[in-house]
Amino acid sequence: MLFLEYNDKKYKLGEPRSISRGVNIKQNLQPNAFNLTKFSQTAFQNQFFTGDTGKGGSCNVNILNFTPHNLTHIETPMHLKKEGIGLDEIPRSNLMGVSYLVDLSNISFKDNCVKKEHIEQLDLLKDIKILIVKTKYSELDQYFDFSNTNPIHFDPKFMEWLTENFPNIKLLITDLPSIDKENDGGKLLGHKYYFNFNEHERGDKKAIVELAYCKGVESGIYYTILTPSKIDTDAILTDIFLFDLFKN
Repeated sequence: MLFLEYNDKKYKLGEPRSISRGVNIKQNLQPNAFNLTKFSQTAFQNQFFTGDTGKGGSCNVNILNFTPHNLTHIETPMHLKKEGIGLDEIPRSNLMGVSYLVDLSNISFKDNCVKKEHIEQLDLLKDIKILIVKTKYSELDQYFDFSNTNPIHFDPKFMEWLTENFPNIKLLITDLPSIDKENDGGKLLGHKYYFNFNEHERGDKKAIVELAYCKGVESGIYYTILTPSKIDTDAILTDIFLFDLFKN
């Protein structure tokens, strides 16, 4: 049994649940966005070894081909600049801790845009480093294809405000395929404001997770842990574990 002290209160951690989207290989089901290359796998084979037990191999060894951006993924400033801060420079303490999840699934957004006024209990943002924003997309099938649907996105002005007023937030998690508009002419202003390129040429040591899947999760305080693969690239797959907090 695990316990946590937060704001002078003691909490017991519940059982973890994953809020990530997966790939169902047997049924060939997977999410997608931006018409990106879908997940596929082939068995490794050379003259000495066959990585397929169906073809007489001693074990299965697969070569995976996928694009992280159409699955639950974490991205850093390197997503916008090759010389930007990468995952290896993000403190692991920024990828775990107390989080605040705000549920916006019942809101009809004007212009498909999340704005400052949609975020309630702003006082909670001062004490957390992980903000999770849930929309109606967590109520869709987890294998939904967002390509060419003009999905909900964050207002760049909201991202600028969030960065300026809550520098303590080091990880932003959302079920949207992108915090920016699907087709914005390559501006990516939400990303640029959040990563704070205006003040830091390589960006801040912060991260964004897109295409989370928060079905059945209500607004509130949780404990969150990310488990990204240790590959320093523009984006990589990650699982997200959410723990309920119970006052002890």
